[in-house]
Amino acid sequence: MHYLDPYSETLCSLTTTIFQGHRDD
Repeated sequence: MHYLDPYSETLCSLTTTIFQGHRDD
């Protein structure tokens, strides 16, 4: 999924990385 602005895309990617980092089971 690509967003109109790169900032939102980076934010989404960062959020996903953080969530995956916390859910490391």
